This record gives sequence, structure tokens and C-alpha cells, in this order.
Amino acid sequence: MFAIGLVPHSIYWVDYVARGLGHGMGQGGLQWVLVGIGAVGGTYLCGLLADRVGFGAALVAVFAGLAAGIALPVLVPALPALIVSSLVFGAQPGLSAVIAGRARQVVGVRDMPQVWRWMVLSVGISQTIGGYALVTLFDATGSYTPVFLIGGGAMALGALLSLPLWDRETS
Repeated sequence: MFAIGLVPHSIYWVDYVARGLGHGMGQGGLQWVLVGIGAVGGTYLCGLLADRVGFGAALVAVFAGLAAGIALPVLVPALPALIVSSLVFGAQPGLSAVIAGRARQVVGVRDMPQVWRWMVLSVGISQTIGGYALVTLFDATGSYTPVFLIGGGAMALGALLSLPLWDRETS
């Protein structure tokens, strides 16, 4: 769900801001700079959250936050919402860290290298399929709305699928 949720911003974000909303390349570029700023602090903030509430709860919270941040700009296409979306999406490397930390808790140190290989493979396959499907959808509809809503929906589904892991904190 993480990999599919990344596709809309990764492929369409600047185009959506610049052409879809008519803000031009300057604003599109500025939003991409904000994505980078979000990335700088995202891993740190997500790690801090995991330290405070545990990896299970952080996993659900970060998935949910990303779901909202990815869907927000097509639901509320105002500049403040675009800024929030850029910063929230930019922070997504933090979810990778939380996922890895939670996986290590669940499977243990000994099995983590094998699990990590499967995680990386599944992300690559999911991004390939999700990218192809969402580009095909955009080509067919010419609309950014379903693309971003599916991305947000994928992250929301990730949050729901993570709920059973929330209460199984281990060390």
C-alpha cells in the first residue's frame, strides 16, 4: 500500500500544481522544494513518534497522515492544502523507517535480512504495477482526482491493515 500510495505525487505532483491547477512551473517547483523539506525532517519526526507511542501505533498514524496528505490536494485545491500535502508527502521516508522498525520487532533480528529482501521486492513490484495502472487511469480519464484518491486510499488501507499489529508490541 505504501508503494502504490507514493505513485501520484511521484509522477503527477508538479504537473498537477503547474498545469492541472494552473499555478505554473514556478509554483510547481516550489511545491517540489517543500517535498524536499518534508523529507529532511520526516524520518526524524516519524522516529520520534515511534519512540513516544511505539512502532505499531506510529505505523498506523503515519499511514493515516500520508493518506490524508495525498488525497487532500484534490479535495481542497487551495494553496495552504498544497503546502501541507507537499510537506506531508515529503515526510514519507519516515514511513519506511517505521515499517522497517516494526518489521524488525515482529520478526526479530535473525529473520530481518530475509524479510527486508521480500519487503524491497514487494515495493518494487507494487510501484511498477501501481505506476502503470495509475498512468493508464490518468490517460483514460485525463483527471488527477482518481489518481490522487487511489493513492490516498492505498495509504488508508495500509493504516487499516496495520491496526492488528498495533497492540502486539514486542522488543
